[in-house]
Amino acid sequence: MKIGLTGVNSGRMAAEPDLMSRIARLAEELGYDSLWASDHIAVADPMVRFPPTMPMMDVVVAMTYLSAVTRTIRICSGIVILPQRQPVVLAKQLASVDVVSGGRLTLGIGVGWNEPEMHAAGVSLHERGRRTDEYLDAMYALWTMDKPEYHGEYVDFGGINAYPRPVQKPAIPLVVGGYVPSSYRRAVERGGGWYGYGLDVEKARQRLTELRDAHSRHQRPAGWAELEITVAPAETPDRDMLRAYAELGVHRLALRIPNDQSPNDMERFVREHAPDRLN
Repeated sequence: MKIGLTGVNSGRMAAEPDLMSRIARLAEELGYDSLWASDHIAVADPMVRFPPTMPMMDVVVAMTYLSAVTRTIRICSGIVILPQRQPVVLAKQLASVDVVSGGRLTLGIGVGWNEPEMHAAGVSLHERGRRTDEYLDAMYALWTMDKPEYHGEYVDFGGINAYPRPVQKPAIPLVVGGYVPSSYRRAVERGGGWYGYGLDVEKARQRLTELRDAHSRHQRPAGWAELEITVAPAETPDRDMLRAYAELGVHRLALRIPNDQSPNDMERFVREHAPDRLN
């Protein structure tokens, strides 16, 4: 089982970049395979899931910083709320992160759910799925076409080019998060992986059953590998729980760092749950 860390750009680490660097380097040293940065440009106030005053560093800035302070560990977004981002700008930013990281970037995307945040970004919650599909098409056109061109409802361009291109070919690997039919469809048809956040074993079982049902209804491109399944568990797993996730077909657990604790306690968590100790 691959083991990564999530929450690396929120809470105390968002307010203390030196701590973010310290934890990232320690994770790399201990053999964690990936760091996952979250995305909220703004949140509702009041907020149910976490305090609206909790710091969260911009996901692209965080991934750039993490790329600069590490050398081998994979840098991932878990996830970018894609319809809130201008896709031509985001394509340039992500290609640049892939370059500075030496080809270590994984793009995790989702459609979002927080209507006040979506409204503040100037996007209708009801059109977020259509925007997501178009934005993906537009970004991959910029990354892969000799003469990029795209003409859609929300994005329209031609006669332009944008370099540098991503180091990874044909493009930056895509992971899709979300629990609605369109997200499962997007993962099957376009993704290299699927990401589930805050799931216990039983919820993971349910979501993966839904994902497999989508796989039976939608066509995966010929020759593509199976979806790599990443779950950020609701609680920190022990070895028995890790085996239970593995039996479900989960390939990676992204452990949530307790980022409201002291730096020493956070470091202790990373050491105690290192891959060679948990597996």
